[in-house]
Amino acid sequence: MELLIVIVGIVLLWKFSSVLNALSKAGRVKAEVMCEEVISESVIDRTELLEHFKAELGDREITSHAEIMKLFKMEK
Repeated sequence: MELLIVIVGIVLLWKFSSVLNALSKAGRVKAEVMCEEVISESVIDRTELLEHFKAELGDREITSHAEIMKLFKMEK
């Protein structure tokens, strides 16, 4: 009887570990998807900033770092 309890306990631990492994994989996939969304949103924002920067710059040439920073400090 004790041997049966030990075997059942080992099987339950083995199954429980597979459930934990599946949950950890699901969490990892969800985190990767969230990271990809953040990266894509930041790329879109940076592209919009660059387009606005080029529009503000026009045909002028940049002469200093301060001028670049002044152009980048824009309100949304």
